[in-house]
Amino acid sequence: MKAENKELRQLLNQALEQNKNQAIQIAELQTRVFGRKRRPPTCGTPIDSKVSDRPAKQPRTASSYRRPVPPVQSITSEVAVPLPTTCTCGGSFNPVNITVHERFVEDIPLPALRPDYYAKLATKYTIERGVCLACGKATSGQDLGGQAVTLGPNVRLLVVHLVSVVGMSYVRVVQLHLSLYSLVVSGGEIAAIRQHKHQTWLPAYAQPTADIRAAPTGHADETPWPFSKQLVATPDTSGCQIARRFVTLSPPAVARRMPKHCLARHRPTLRGYPSH
Repeated sequence: MKAENKELRQLLNQALEQNKNQAIQIAELQTRVFGRKRRPPTCGTPIDSKVSDRPAKQPRTASSYRRPVPPVQSITSEVAVPLPTTCTCGGSFNPVNITVHERFVEDIPLPALRPDYYAKLATKYTIERGVCLACGKATSGQDLGGQAVTLGPNVRLLVVHLVSVVGMSYVRVVQLHLSLYSLVVSGGEIAAIRQHKHQTWLPAYAQPTADIRAAPTGHADETPWPFSKQLVATPDTSGCQIARRFVTLSPPAVARRMPKHCLARHRPTLRGYPSH
C-alpha cells in the first residue's frame, strides 16, 4: 500500500506540474491573439470604462454607402439595353408600364492585347563614335556617359507621381512596376529620379514668386508715431509725408482723410487694391 500511495503521489505531482505549464502556454497564446488586458490605474481618479474619449460617430445617410454618379462630361460611351421580345413565360410586355432606369459602370482602360503588344517598351540605340583627324577629339551622336540601360521619361513621371502625389512607398512603387509592366526599378533609382526632377522643376516652381516680388507696387508707411492727438496735418508741400504719420492716430476723421490724399498719386500702381 505504501508503494502504491507513493507512486500515485508522484503521478499527481507530475500532472499538476504539467497543468501549470499548459496554463502558462495558454496565457501566452491568448496574449498573442487577443492582446494584453488593460490594467486599472494604481493611483489618481478612476476612469469610467463606459466613458470613451473617442468622438461621437457621425450619422451617415443611405447615399454615402453608394458610389457617386459620374458627371455627364465624364461619360465616354452609352449602351442601350432594350427589353427582350418576350417574357420568360412567353408573354408580352405592357407598353404603358415600361420605365427607363440608368446604371453606370466605371472602369479603367486597358491596352488591346494584340500580337504586337508589349508590357514595356525597350528601344535599342546604335550610336557611332569617331575621332577627329584634325584635333583628335572624340565625338558621338549621343552622350555615352552613365549606364548602358536607363529609364525613359514616362517611367520617371509615373514614379514621381506615385511617390510625391499619391504618397506610395518605394516598396509599393517597385511592386507596381514589376506587376503591371514587368519593369524592375530599385529604390536607389527612385531616389535619383526624384532628386533629378526636383532640380529640373525647381526654377519653374520658384518663378511665380519672383515675378510677384518684382512687380511694381505701392506701399504705405503704417509705422505709428507718438505725436499729439490735437496736431492736425494740413495739405502743403510736405502733406504726404505728414499724412503718413497720421495713419494710425486720432481723430478718426483725420486718419481716414489724410491717407487717401497721400495715396492719390500712387493709385495706378496699387493693382486694384483700395486705399485705406
